[in-house]
Amino acid sequence: MKDGKAILGRVARGCRVVLLLTMGMMTSWRAEAQPSAPTGLSAMPGNGQVALSWQPVSSATSYNIYVGLSSGGETFTYNDSTNLSSSIVTGLINGTTYYFEVTAVNSSGESPRSSEVSATPLLVLSVAAARSGQFTLQFNGLDGQSYIVEMSTNLADGNWTPVYTNTQSGGVFIYTDTNMTDAARFYRVRQ
Repeated sequence: MKDGKAILGRVARGCRVVLLLTMGMMTSWRAEAQPSAPTGLSAMPGNGQVALSWQPVSSATSYNIYVGLSSGGETFTYNDSTNLSSSIVTGLINGTTYYFEVTAVNSSGESPRSSEVSATPLLVLSVAAARSGQFTLQFNGLDGQSYIVEMSTNLADGNWTPVYTNTQSGGVFIYTDTNMTDAARFYRVRQ
């Protein structure tokens, strides 16, 4: 070993130690720990995407995003170093439930995975104000794709009734309910 050279080596799982040797004697050392797992992971669904957010880990320089179609089935999808507390996962299929985990990364390695969250991307609907017992909803659809409008008067019971089915053409899907007699109606659209 020559004077003034740094020696890099692992001394414990998850730690990296840099030793600086000067004239054959150790003059300083610094240990960098593997980051802890991100906490507070949440998922907000959108149209073909899910926005993830979490509490940042102080020693992290980037985050690995894991996505799966079943609980516990997440696999590495991409690394995000542009925003250290959130990321948007795009290219998802509306109506499909996805599961997510995130890890923190620094020069010593990757943290354990965060707690798992799930979300189901949905279409973004435009709803016109109800007038004279009717209202209209519309969205930009994919030509050739079938869409089913379902209605419920009670979100707690989970019962949805199909009220309209249409195969998209011309770019815009429009549905008008002309018989709004219930005190409250809830709508959803699925593919």
